[in-house]
Amino acid sequence: MLRLAPSPSLPPVDGSRRSFTGQGVAGLGALASIGLASLVAGCASTPSPSPVPGGLRPAPSGLGGGHFGVLPPTLTPDGAARELVAQALLLVGSPYRWGGSRAESGFDCSGLVRYVFAESLQWRLPGSAREQFRVGQEIDRDSLLPADLLFFSTAGSQASHVGLCIGPRRFVHAPSARGVVRIEELRGHYWLSQFDGGRRLILRS
Repeated sequence: MLRLAPSPSLPPVDGSRRSFTGQGVAGLGALASIGLASLVAGCASTPSPSPVPGGLRPAPSGLGGGHFGVLPPTLTPDGAARELVAQALLLVGSPYRWGGSRAESGFDCSGLVRYVFAESLQWRLPGSAREQFRVGQEIDRDSLLPADLLFFSTAGSQASHVGLCIGPRRFVHAPSARGVVRIEELRGHYWLSQFDGGRRLILRS
């Protein structure tokens, strides 16, 4: 069983730069106009083509119905949350890959969440952020707990990006920008303005 360890330091960002020689000022302006919207657009609710391991339990379901999947018999709800957070932290620094859901090849945002729940709890979650947004119990921003899911509108539509809460105003996610799974702070204008809501899949008493 995984043990929760202190949060690892964030990996350095690759300092290499592509040359835009010959594209001119207009080309650079077009790139700049993409702005923060391109930060996570690459994982905008795209189902992961790579299957998660077989033999998984059914996905949690319902909105307030009280049944969100069966926990392994050795885990309490708080223990399950710690397992999810620990697994997510182990993946910090993994490469971003559009449609990815495997540790050896990389993740997009929904593939990362799907992998974490499959490895930690043997739960099979839906393959896209929008589908994951329909799972579990709705949670507001001030009530988020570790292992809750956070959803953002980053590609012009609701719930186009997802991350996993690891503590107060902190989450792990797989953005396309800078190309690695990383820890983010839920603060500042961008993330707060794009926040769609949270979902809780593990009920606490």
